[in-house]
Amino acid sequence: MEMESGDFTFKYYKDKVAKKARKALYTVRAMGVSAGYMSVSAAEMVWKALVRSLMEYGAAVLDGGDGKVWKEAEAIQIQMARYILGVGKQSPKAATRGELGWWTMKARRDLLRLRYWAKLVRMPKRRLTKQVYLARRKELQIQRDIDDKTNWCYHTRELLRELKLGRIWQSQEVPDNKEWRKVLFEAIHRREEAKWKDELAKINSLRCYKSSMKEHLKKEDYLSLDNAQARKAITRLRLGSSEIELVQGRRRRVPKAKRICKYCHGVETRDTIEHEYHFLIGCRLYQKERAELYEAIDANVPDVTEVHQFEERMQEELEEDNTFPESNRLAAVMKTEGEALTSQEKMVHWKAVAEYIQRAQRKRKRWKKENNKR
Repeated sequence: MEMESGDFTFKYYKDKVAKKARKALYTVRAMGVSAGYMSVSAAEMVWKALVRSLMEYGAAVLDGGDGKVWKEAEAIQIQMARYILGVGKQSPKAATRGELGWWTMKARRDLLRLRYWAKLVRMPKRRLTKQVYLARRKELQIQRDIDDKTNWCYHTRELLRELKLGRIWQSQEVPDNKEWRKVLFEAIHRREEAKWKDELAKINSLRCYKSSMKEHLKKEDYLSLDNAQARKAITRLRLGSSEIELVQGRRRRVPKAKRICKYCHGVETRDTIEHEYHFLIGCRLYQKERAELYEAIDANVPDVTEVHQFEERMQEELEEDNTFPESNRLAAVMKTEGEALTSQEKMVHWKAVAEYIQRAQRKRKRWKKENNKR
């Protein structure tokens, strides 16, 4: 129950386990996860059983608990998330985790530590493990003015205080197992969601995602779709990995003002930046597909004037590098949080959205190909 200040023991453990975990990760990829042969739920089960479990074995006591990030473990988790979602290295880490509703690996180790601590508290005093715990806790109480960071109890106490659960450390009165798991989940999830939102706030490329597509750190309903290509089409548009000009122009380092929709520029004589809102709601190239989408999700087709005014507002915000205003129209298409829909209705909704994205992308490619020949 003791960690050296140099963190040597855990460092050796981390290096050894990370090699095993990465090897297991490549085995899982070979099972068809990245190719979409597994459902998202099945891929998550494989991840938890074959890869994550390796990195969490003994973590309740081996983790130094000093807040240091185990970068290799976090990188392995993000790589697995990208395999599951079918996105590349350019997809932001925070958004990639957010789509699946995953915590950081550090949060998972915190959860395991506090579950184990509760087990120690409930343990009979005759057990040797309990006696060691009580001795180390007593040392911590005696050395009040000294931060003994080699003491497992010190990091456990600080973690409980961070989660606003310090009173339980003082009283040593832990709820029953079911209630304690609920309390822990809610406390850690609050912390993780706040940190996740802070990460998202720093990513300018996710303006539409932050304003109108995602509110909470939770697994998205569309990931239950059976069709892997349909899931990927939605994910890539949401996470800024699609083929729209705002994304492609960023990679080519084209100024934001020049990342315009080629169709609207050539046919509509309007220089409108092609962002997610324009692709889903505004561009007249996809009028037919959009009408079918709105009929499928039982929504009203927006007025053209309303769309143009909102796009002008978005363009102003984009030029000043600000966040996008929230769009109820976009949220109605790309977000089912808070909607009073059954699971079946949500799947119908997301299937229609995926079909729209796929058909619109094919139509966009055909138009660009034909236009380039002229």
